[in-house]
Amino acid sequence: MLFLEEGVRKGDLRNQDLFAAFVTVMGPLGGIVFLKGEGMLIKKPIEYSDELAENIWRALKTD
Repeated sequence: MLFLEEGVRKGDLRNQDLFAAFVTVMGPLGGIVFLKGEGMLIKKPIEYSDELAENIWRALKTD
């Protein structure tokens, strides 16, 4: 939450509900952990990091 608040304060992230923003960050990460545990990932979890980071950034950034 502090990371998100700092990003909003600096103008890097949109001013939005911090709980919704937190879920936007944690949801994809939890999804990868779940899929790994179910043996459903085709690649290693780290190999999804760039695409996940890009998706999270696009969801949170200012326009």
